Amino acid sequence: NFNKKPKAIITDSQAMDILGSWCPEDILLTTFSIMMINYVSRGKLNKFVDGIKTLQNLHAGDKILIVEACNHSRIGEDIGTVQIPNILRKRYPDVTIEHNFGREFLENTRLQGYKLIIHCGGCMISHQKMLARIRQLEARGIPFTNYGIFLSHAQGDDALTRVLAPWDISWK
Repeated sequence: NFNKKPKAIITDSQAMDILGSWCPEDILLTTFSIMMINYVSRGKLNKFVDGIKTLQNLHAGDKILIVEACNHSRIGEDIGTVQIPNILRKRYPDVTIEHNFGREFLENTRLQGYKLIIHCGGCMISHQKMLARIRQLEARGIPFTNYGIFLSHAQGDDALTRVLAPWDISWK
């Protein structure tokens, strides 16, 4: 049915640099990671959006934890171990970047030292596990965001505004 214009396009977070300029403005655009985190968190996307604001207040020595809920083979330009860390190091050269891979989350006592958590889309864990992670982070006052939100933010204000439009969420 290619004769009918789509209402929305869901792309890989890594493709926002290209799709943002290719996709007509009258078609909604978002990322798989954003869609999944909204689904797995039972509609708590706004909490992940709030976390991106933490980037405005990063200082030398702050620690960021990149969390990926699966154990896939990391090769080449991996999003969690290469792309996101490269962006962070370029924009915030004096922050410390650490990783948490797999279905088990860090113990509460170890989470406390992080200024920001950047979480994957969560497609490999249950709603229950994701909600437990959110509760842990909120109880400790640790801001969190998502791969898709982070990578869209890296493309600029307009890109982030656009990928959040399908949910009527404003990030400013």
